[in-house]
Amino acid sequence: MTNSFGLIALDMDGTLLRADKTIHPDTAEDIAAAAAAGIEVAYCTGRSPVELLTYVKDLSAMHYAIALSGAYVCDLGGGCIYERRIPQKLALRLVEEGERYRAMVQFLKSDRSIVRGDLIPRMAEFHMAAFQTLYEQVATGVSDLTDGALSQNGVHKINIYFRNTEDRDKAYDALKDLPLTFALTENTMLEAGAAGVSKAEGLRALAEYLDIPISATMAIGDSDNDIPVLQAAGFSVAMKNSEEKVIALCDAVTDDNENNGVGKAIRRYCLAACPDPGIVNDSASFPEAAGETEL
Repeated sequence: MTNSFGLIALDMDGTLLRADKTIHPDTAEDIAAAAAAGIEVAYCTGRSPVELLTYVKDLSAMHYAIALSGAYVCDLGGGCIYERRIPQKLALRLVEEGERYRAMVQFLKSDRSIVRGDLIPRMAEFHMAAFQTLYEQVATGVSDLTDGALSQNGVHKINIYFRNTEDRDKAYDALKDLPLTFALTENTMLEAGAAGVSKAEGLRALAEYLDIPISATMAIGDSDNDIPVLQAAGFSVAMKNSEEKVIALCDAVTDDNENNGVGKAIRRYCLAACPDPGIVNDSASFPEAAGETEL
């Protein structure tokens, strides 16, 4: 028998997206099939809603986003469901620390991605070349982040891209005691959000809005910053390309992001009565599926 899920939360980079930042065509079909079965499938990402526009037209079955690492949850049709912001004073402190290392600082709001314009062509210096096309398409380039780009009510998220991990780790040591939420992601990146912000809190907010029990949610991810939402969801699935600690804590492991791992997990756990051969391993049975055995 299949299991009764009402909401699936999908990480993007390393999960929904392939290495070239495109979506496997089978993944889009499997997400559409889940939506046709009455299951909401939501983005669960560090990206801003404005950075999702490239994908929204090809994934019209996805109506919601847990965006900005949980700081902004929205109906993609235009409504804010939940939000948390970094206060202006703390945002300025982050900019100050980033500039100490000549880092690339990004302000993320629900409707804008703001960076120094002269750094966009140089993203390879910050080990972010794979994202350069996206930034060229949607980012607002400014000459000074502290001159008009930061409103009094703050921003939802700040990313700081460093040239090396040594600089990133030194900056984090200087900032870690601030009342903010931090994550060390990508190669040399430091993410910051308001205190208490996480993808897990975003999932809870969206599930409550949709009147779906958290036990009826499934999350799929691959990296350290997905751990909170994987732990919060009713059932968790790691990509085959995940970090080892992510695989260890998840209920199941699916194929990698190059081979429709997301779609295979959806078909196996939400749409099919029999195991899909793309599932690598199950580490736990579903509590709702009486009599179902582990693979």
